[in-house]
Amino acid sequence: MQALIPRAGARLYLLALVLGAVAALGQAPFGLWGAALAAFAGLTLIVSRADGARRAFLAGLAAGTGHFALALSWIVEPFLIDIARHGWMAPFAVVLLSTGLALFWAAAAGLAAFTARPALGFVAALAALDWARGVVLTGFPWAMPGHAWIGTPVDQLAALAGPTGLSLLLLLVAALPVLGHW
Repeated sequence: MQALIPRAGARLYLLALVLGAVAALGQAPFGLWGAALAAFAGLTLIVSRADGARRAFLAGLAAGTGHFALALSWIVEPFLIDIARHGWMAPFAVVLLSTGLALFWAAAAGLAAFTARPALGFVAALAALDWARGVVLTGFPWAMPGHAWIGTPVDQLAALAGPTGLSLLLLLVAALPVLGHW
């Protein structure tokens, strides 16, 4: 599988964008948590193999943009109430919101490049920065990776660890194949 993932270039960022969107399939209304696990495994592999922090950052930005564009696509609905007046803003809302939120994922991927084990660095940084995304600037906690567990027996762990704990669990399980434990 590693040979299929480019280390740099437009193909790498396009793959990261697509994997981010696939990871969003774990969110409601899709509920495909297995797709989210597989996508996060691929994203972890991309980040851990990126040539430098800049490329890891850009891969994280692409992945986060794809993830939030699909997971938060419902954000356009208010603009469609009076489509003649407000409809033109809908594409900007999706693109700007998705890219802005993706900066947290990009920072996590960029930071991971500076760690001894980038796969684990990405897991820890993404869980921490996604928690931060949920609280900074009044917060926006929707579409956390751990929300993929909602509707499964695993979601009961939220009573103990909260949504950030669910995200950390999902990201750790997804990273196992990259770490060579599966």
